[in-house]
Amino acid sequence: MFGSFLGTNIGFFPFSDFLFDSDNTLNRHRVSYQGDLRLGGLGRLASMQVLTGAVDYDGERATLRDRRAGTTVLASRNNVGVTLQYQAVSSRVSLVAGVRAEDNASFGTVGVPRVSVSGLLRRSAGLLGDTKLK
Repeated sequence: MFGSFLGTNIGFFPFSDFLFDSDNTLNRHRVSYQGDLRLGGLGRLASMQVLTGAVDYDGERATLRDRRAGTTVLASRNNVGVTLQYQAVSSRVSLVAGVRAEDNASFGTVGVPRVSVSGLLRRSAGLLGDTKLK
């Protein structure tokens, strides 16, 4: 209990710093798989090509208890992601292009593209490493 004071007057009212008394149990299950397929080169354009696919699953489970209110909520959410990525690598240039689709039970589904190109500007001949432009 908390008491408020004003001069000689004392006003008591129910107040507590502990308005919540929760007991939560959280569990996450995760499964992930990634596979790479190495393709032949493209002559002078690329010495190596790689196609990568991946799948991820997260299952989140929770038991949320409010001991003060005497309530229990069973909560769950599933997240699934699928990725496809292509890489072409030569002695001086690398290209990466991919897309990921993410499906989250709380936030919806979204696709995310990715493209990256990097080039070797200068080969290392001493103490410092290669200079790359990304």
